[in-house]
Amino acid sequence: MKTTYIVTPNYLPDICGIGDYTSFLFKNLQEKNVDVHIITFSQDATESEQVHVIQKGEEEKAASWLKFLKPPTEVNTIIFQYEPYSFSKIGIPLYLIYIVLVLRIKGYKLAVMFHEVATRLYILNPKKITVSLLQLVTAYFITALSSARTTSTTFNAKQLKPFHFTFLPIPSNFTKNNNIGQTNNNLPAIGCFANRVDSFFAEVVDQILKNNLGTVLLIGKQSKANNDVWTKHNFYNRPGLTITGTLSPDGIEKYFDSLDIFIHMEKVDAHGRGGASLKNGSLAAALNWGLPVITSKGDMTDENALQNKVNILFVNNPNRTEDWAEAVEMLNNNQDLKKLIQKNAASFYEHTLSWPVITQKYIGILNNI
Repeated sequence: MKTTYIVTPNYLPDICGIGDYTSFLFKNLQEKNVDVHIITFSQDATESEQVHVIQKGEEEKAASWLKFLKPPTEVNTIIFQYEPYSFSKIGIPLYLIYIVLVLRIKGYKLAVMFHEVATRLYILNPKKITVSLLQLVTAYFITALSSARTTSTTFNAKQLKPFHFTFLPIPSNFTKNNNIGQTNNNLPAIGCFANRVDSFFAEVVDQILKNNLGTVLLIGKQSKANNDVWTKHNFYNRPGLTITGTLSPDGIEKYFDSLDIFIHMEKVDAHGRGGASLKNGSLAAALNWGLPVITSKGDMTDENALQNKVNILFVNNPNRTEDWAEAVEMLNNNQDLKKLIQKNAASFYEHTLSWPVITQKYIGILNNI
């Protein structure tokens, strides 16, 4: 059996992000008897026969990569888990052009998996146009040299025409237990991830609590940048509001078990850029639990997959805090709609997003390279 290498900038013990995703992919492929190895830049990763760490400052040297690789005849492919800011602090990993070119010249087959937004060109923004243009050039180059091309959002595929991409949405890295909710306490338990609650979404939480639409759980680690906003809204001593703080995966799973509604906080700018997409593991987690999810729709949204009032609920105007609170009230007052979304969300996750489904798609791609 030929070996498959997965390149990821970060890896365990990091949780969340590409490293966490790759650790689950690695485990699931191994369980299907795929000979898979990891190449990472994470200095905290534990090296083994299957996990190889490129030392800090050595990423741009081809020799640092080649020393971990078997001969090309023994390698199926090298999969790059790509997101520009994970490979470069300024988001311009031009050295990857050199690395992938050397690997191709040596005879290795490459594959790319696009995470996040790696292909948006900001033509009208002088501050962003240079960075975004170089990101797009890098993305095109890696795509052109890859034998297999995959993406977690169809937005990237649209930007990189005429190349064909396989759509591989991001599964949940949390394990569902038994969702019990708290509706027996009269007020529904409404959850969201704490790191997304900035000044705009703090207003949303404020309206939910003021209008007595439910109790709110801010799950996981908060962003220090939002501390003043939270203090202004009295979040640290607010009846009906629970701040969990940093949690282990088990801790996050226990809180998800208690939820009735999940708010996936994604912004959309004045040009319609942004919105929910299946590149996000926290959205996948909520769908995995069969929770009715309230979120926004923008140019990142895959509407063939996320269907309003079928398996998700989009707010009418994502830039009005009132619309987010009104969406909560709609679900509270329409139990039939709430149950329909719950049922369809769970089914959608099982048949489209779950790790067994995604793993089998990966195996199919590897077999066709």
